[in-house]
Amino acid sequence: MHFFRFISTIGIALLGNASAITLCDQAKDPNAYSDFGFMRILTPGRGPVIFRSDTDFYSNFSISPVSLIYLERLNAAFLNNGIKLVLVPVPTKGMIQEKFLDKNNDLQKNYSVDLSIKNFDNLIDTISKAGITIVNTAQEARKPENIATFYTFRDNHWAPAGAAVTAYAIAKELAKNPDYKSLPKFKYINNQISKIKFIGSHANFATKICHISFPPETIPIYKTSLNPQTGNLLDDSLVPVVLVGSSFSEIPYWNFKGWLKQALQLDIAIYAVDGGGFTTSILNYLYSKDNQENPHIVLWEYPAYESMDDLSFYRQAIPALSTTSVIKEAQSIIIPQNTRRAQLFSYQADLDNMFISLNFSDLSILNFNLITTYMDGHIDSLPIYRSDRIRNKGLFKIEFLPGHGAVKSVDLEMPEAFQDSKFVQVKLLKYY
Repeated sequence: MHFFRFISTIGIALLGNASAITLCDQAKDPNAYSDFGFMRILTPGRGPVIFRSDTDFYSNFSISPVSLIYLERLNAAFLNNGIKLVLVPVPTKGMIQEKFLDKNNDLQKNYSVDLSIKNFDNLIDTISKAGITIVNTAQEARKPENIATFYTFRDNHWAPAGAAVTAYAIAKELAKNPDYKSLPKFKYINNQISKIKFIGSHANFATKICHISFPPETIPIYKTSLNPQTGNLLDDSLVPVVLVGSSFSEIPYWNFKGWLKQALQLDIAIYAVDGGGFTTSILNYLYSKDNQENPHIVLWEYPAYESMDDLSFYRQAIPALSTTSVIKEAQSIIIPQNTRRAQLFSYQADLDNMFISLNFSDLSILNFNLITTYMDGHIDSLPIYRSDRIRNKGLFKIEFLPGHGAVKSVDLEMPEAFQDSKFVQVKLLKYY
């Protein structure tokens, strides 16, 4: 059977015989989402679909010139380690489920799918021209045979069919790469083993605030296995592909890892983080001990509505991949009790091409400001925010800003004073 005809059958059970949905007035009140901002604001589409007005109708896909330079450097750092980085932005629900938009609804009538597609395509073009591999996932997802089955109806995630379509779009892109083509391939197959009744997050939250119930969607469940005729893998410890991603990758119902195995014909190691956004899963991988094994390919899946302009992220990610020499050996700095700020070191002639390594004894420390005061008067106050879902807690590598010359001091500022003293091991390192 032709693959995409096969994939279209995966989602048929999602269609059902659903009627139009009506939500209560409270669902229109932004205050109802004070603790659940990622759900804001639920709005029923035509037929069985519920959208979120903030993220599902996002259209400002872009990357700033400064962030693009950092992304180019991050890509180069992967390449210097022999790793092919592939960006996989997941298109929004509004872009794909256009046929379910209700243009009589106040929250939907001004949303332009055409503008979203234009901006998405422009972003793909901008990043591609910078020499970075990025998959135009929306092109395949918006084909007529995929539109109805790519996304679940009342959840913010793709259906198994959408995960499969994306996996084969990635395979199509990688087929252009000679390193991928040279890797030994193994035939994986996905077989449906059951079905589940699924109440999506949009439906659950609508039930919470409107006290109404929704019929479940039927989700097929798949098992991925190696075709016995393929033989054994060469070495279980040498996984050629790492998948870093969000809940689209992490939640097993969608079987994204399984579809990737089938489409790429390669084994996959997964570092996805539910709710990880653009940055958490890749930092989770880069700061794990496992990244020393150097796969051939890193697939970076993320929701396309997430901002790519987090300079704090890039300044932590690039040092994690780079070869360095030590300028200042490790020294232990005390953050005294009942204080928020501590000096890490004072005068340094020049911090260009350097970064600082911080290793906290208290692994609960996730957020702080790194404040670098330069002799030219410039002050770089860089906020550092880490998710508590990062596996290797306590370790931070942070790049200094170039071009400001000598440094007067580098300080650590915590969000609040500690009741007891904390210790941080500090090293100063230089890129080769």
